[in-house]
Amino acid sequence: MTELSHSYYFSVLQSKLHHVTKHPYHFASFIAIWYYVELLYMMSIAVFMYPPMLIAIVAIVTGIALSFHIIKLYSGNDFSCSLQLLLMDIHIAFSIGTIATLLLSNVGWYILLFTLIRAIVALCEVVCVYAMTHNKT
Repeated sequence: MTELSHSYYFSVLQSKLHHVTKHPYHFASFIAIWYYVELLYMMSIAVFMYPPMLIAIVAIVTGIALSFHIIKLYSGNDFSCSLQLLLMDIHIAFSIGTIATLLLSNVGWYILLFTLIRAIVALCEVVCVYAMTHNKT
């Protein structure tokens, strides 16, 4: 019974990985949804340094632009795929620095949970960058 379920889950995982390598921009569009959380995080930090009205306007415009970007990325637009590669490269580097900083400091469990989720997203982004830039010939 358990051997059957292990082989079933392995075949499902293998089919999902095949789909990711065949259509990496679909996977990247789901990863890009995490950027809304990052936008809220950046807003909560920036509100202490800049006027709140300016931060609200920038956040609304950025959120709308991100929505259009995700829709175009899912449809396979070349410009959105290139832009997503740039965004993922920047986010991976930002995540590595943030994860290292938070792990070396004394923080609460909720910050560690957020850091764990950020690490999982960064790992998925690394896989997606590889799938989007891998030469298939």
